[in-house]
Amino acid sequence: IKLTANGEWVVFHDNSVNFRTNGEGNITEMTKEEACKLTIDKGYGLDEYPDEKIPTLEEALEECKKAGVVPFIEIKLNDGQKPDYKKLADIIKNAGCDDVAISGFKRESLTETKKYLPEAEYWLVISDVTDEAIEFCTANGIDGIDFDGNRFRNHDYIEKIHEAGLKSGAW
Repeated sequence: IKLTANGEWVVFHDNSVNFRTNGEGNITEMTKEEACKLTIDKGYGLDEYPDEKIPTLEEALEECKKAGVVPFIEIKLNDGQKPDYKKLADIIKNAGCDDVAISGFKRESLTETKKYLPEAEYWLVISDVTDEAIEFCTANGIDGIDFDGNRFRNHDYIEKIHEAGLKSGAW
């Protein structure tokens, strides 16, 4: 999820909308209303969804609930963004999804969201696994580490991750 200029959450992977939509610019510099007007016109499955728009987090969670899917939400913040983590937790709670997993590169996004939504599962996303990252997770009740599987040095840490009682995943 990305935070728009007016502090709303939308579901979009990249900063730039240029590559996947009919618009141009950085999604974090757009309002939610501006971002959600854009049509996704590049990517897989567009024949089935020809007028697909960028969804809000609320809309995406509603679809997850309908489909019985556990949402796995990656918080993707840019430097300097200051989200309202309580508002994020309230959106997730109000969606009525029984289970949810939350991940992110920025540690603060995990620890702050966890204050308001302790029942969720939390994952630290990291390029290079370190002993310090494992210690951070265990000290802060983070459930797993999702790492760059193409970096073979990370494979040496899988056993350490599991020994610490954490889950592991690779991207």
